[in-house]
Amino acid sequence: MRKTAVPLAAATLAALLLLSVLAGPALAAITMEGRVQTLEGELAPPTIVTIPDGLIVTDNSEPEANIIECAAPNALGALYLLAGEHSFPFVSLPAWGSVFINSIGGRGGPPDWETWWGYTVNGWFADVGVFDFLVQDEDVVVFAEIPGEAPFTGVQLVVEGPAQVGVAAVAEFRVLADQLAFANSPEDALRFGLDPVTQVQTPEGFTPVADATLHVGDLTYQTDEDGRVTVYAPGLGLHSVYAEKAFDDDFFYLPSSASRTVIVPFVDVSQGHPFHRAIHEVAARGVVGGYLLVGGAEFRPDNNLWRAQLAKMLCLALDLEVVPFASSPFIDLHDRDGNGYPHDFVGTAYAAGIIQGYAAPRSNEFGTYDDVTRAQVVTMIVRALNLLHPGILSAPEPEYQSEWGEFSTDHQTNAAWAEYNGLLDGLDLIGTADDPWAPMPRGETAQVIFNALKLLEAQR
Repeated sequence: MRKTAVPLAAATLAALLLLSVLAGPALAAITMEGRVQTLEGELAPPTIVTIPDGLIVTDNSEPEANIIECAAPNALGALYLLAGEHSFPFVSLPAWGSVFINSIGGRGGPPDWETWWGYTVNGWFADVGVFDFLVQDEDVVVFAEIPGEAPFTGVQLVVEGPAQVGVAAVAEFRVLADQLAFANSPEDALRFGLDPVTQVQTPEGFTPVADATLHVGDLTYQTDEDGRVTVYAPGLGLHSVYAEKAFDDDFFYLPSSASRTVIVPFVDVSQGHPFHRAIHEVAARGVVGGYLLVGGAEFRPDNNLWRAQLAKMLCLALDLEVVPFASSPFIDLHDRDGNGYPHDFVGTAYAAGIIQGYAAPRSNEFGTYDDVTRAQVVTMIVRALNLLHPGILSAPEPEYQSEWGEFSTDHQTNAAWAEYNGLLDGLDLIGTADDPWAPMPRGETAQVIFNALKLLEAQR
């Protein structure tokens, strides 16, 4: 986009409006969206925060924290609230009458400055300290880690494409460039002190990005000269979709948010289903499957689950190396049919200590094709996490009980651990899921496994 001289009237108005951004009067509390993007991924996905007047910000500087009062909602306050919401540290640098950011999440800043931090507001790369920029309702602020050797000029990647794709269908995506030297609207240009005639790039004017990497779930693609990618038959479930590109001689490229998704849905799990997200998330990770029909697939969330099916799901969810012809002491697995199920999954889970089978008089049986109960699911999940990831679960106080109360010397302690650590979040423990001895349906099981996966991801 060619830049021209700024008309005097526009320049004067823009300058006045920028001064109001930097030093305006205290505002009412505002609600906006923030994101923190490192070179490795999102430290904080898009998150709505409400910033009040007079917010006291305390950072993680050492040996003594900086304590800063924000008279009006500003970008520093947004970062502080994001840090609290997502539990990451940040170090600020009060200098030159403002505040700048040294590091976020332990990344960037001194002593080597291999990377540094900038921030964008509504698609514009702000050139003032975070204390000076007063945010407004519905602003979108992105804090971005930038390679130290990259150009100062940046591009924010934007992905266009469908939000839903049918089974075995083709999805077309396109990666576009939002140049951060421009505002995305004439109104923001005036607010940021830019020329509303020459320094605006509206979304309709975003340009295609060639040779960007597009991630769709676990798969990656390269965009063509027109920024396009064709994805053939993405698998069932909910897949993260985002684009990234290494910096070149002209720009650093701020990745798009990994929270953008495309779903290949189960036809019997509606958007309003209580386990909609959990079912589609674990399906996308290959932990659960469905039943293919003409024109779609069903999950059948209310169906009961066999104990053998749970063993397979746990092996897949916990990334256990499934050992071919893994042995176990159980006599009720029946003959092998050549695909390793259930023998290899049951043997692998048994070797890992996750499953133990029944007590006498069925001590040599696993109950392979018995419906698995809620109590059994909870015990196997808690046992697996404690064995494979020691310390990931916090011990509840001795008197703590789950909503199920005292129901079993074998299972009630595990139920307390599970509920205390959020593994039972999303289940109606005093309603539809109030009976620990009843079979746990497929939908509930998907929710519990999804909760466990969230814990594992938070640990990483």
